[in-house]
Amino acid sequence: MTTLSISSIYIPVEEGKSFWVGPEFITLKIRGNDTQEAYALSEVTTLPQGGLPPHIHMEHDEAYYILEGEYFFQDITNDKSYRAIPGSFINISRGTVHAYQNVGSSKGKYLLIHTPAGLEGFFEELGMPSLDKNNPPSEGFSEEQLHKVAQKYSTRPG
Repeated sequence: MTTLSISSIYIPVEEGKSFWVGPEFITLKIRGNDTQEAYALSEVTTLPQGGLPPHIHMEHDEAYYILEGEYFFQDITNDKSYRAIPGSFINISRGTVHAYQNVGSSKGKYLLIHTPAGLEGFFEELGMPSLDKNNPPSEGFSEEQLHKVAQKYSTRPG
């Protein structure tokens, strides 16, 4: 019989590993190794008009809880779209082609949960470490790096 170790974890406001991945500033608040690989949670700030093009995760579900701004989400697989404002929740099941964009004129912010954990490694491998959440680095990752890391995490363009 397996015994689960249950404990509490506290992460203060400005703590967590932070980096830029494209137009988004991501702070990992809790990683899979803290949750027995059940889930990971990140706080994500998106620049105005930033977001992600169509893509698909084959092994991870994603849940978004909007804290600030206005986003437009597309569930391309099921031909659905959503306008998401603070308080909105969107669940994207693995195998669903999806995309989103911060359609507002200011930064947007959301909480992102991946289940099971593991996809946070994608952000760590591609991300540019930073504590400056207002200014993205002038250089980022190449398309070749993106595709290589995406493949490792069972993610691909949609």
